[in-house]
This record gives sequence, structure tokens and C-alpha cells, in this order.
Amino acid sequence: MDLIGYREGDHVFIMSCGVLFYFQREDVKRLIDAIGHHFPGAHMCFDYENAKILARSNKAVRKTGNKGAYMPFSMEDGEKEIKVWLSPSRYYMVVGKYDNHRYGLHGYRNIP
Repeated sequence: MDLIGYREGDHVFIMSCGVLFYFQREDVKRLIDAIGHHFPGAHMCFDYENAKILARSNKAVRKTGNKGAYMPFSMEDGEKEIKVWLSPSRYYMVVGKYDNHRYGLHGYRNIP
């Protein structure tokens, strides 16, 4: 993150589509926190699946013969879970819900 040319006041939008599925939950928490500290005021958007849908996704991947693409990260209700992860005094949520929490895009922004 230090290699990105960033100046205080720059507008930053980070999109992570189809990536966080492959991270462990604690790694996702640390990444989101690090982004918030390195890029104050940044907006972040990412997708997720709940545990039931993710299990189906992992099963579909295994059927292709790919044994190295296990996806451990899921959330049941991203809005509630992320609020627990992040300090409420520093962050607020912008949330879009799709198909009854089965798939969603979430974002956050630091409050100056």
C-alpha cells in the first residue's frame, strides 16, 4: 500500500471482486483495517457469499478437478459482522444486499 501514490485528501475507491473469498476471516479483517489506516476516507467495495452458498461454490470448484482453490471466507450478514469488526466512531457502512444476504456488496468509509 505504501507504493501507491497517495496524498491526504485524495479520493480512493477500492474494489475487490472475487478475491476475498480466498482469504481467512482474520486476514480480511486485517486487510480492511489496513486500508482504512493507509487511505483515510477511502471507499471499499467487495463481494461475499454466505456459508451455505460458499460450500456450493467450493463443491463446484472441486468438481472441475481444481484442488488448490478452496474459498474459506464467508459472512452471513455482512452489515452486522463488519460493524463488529470496525470501530463505530471511525467507520460507517454503505450496504447493498442481494438475494436475501446470499450475495452482497459492502463498502465502508472512514469518517474524518
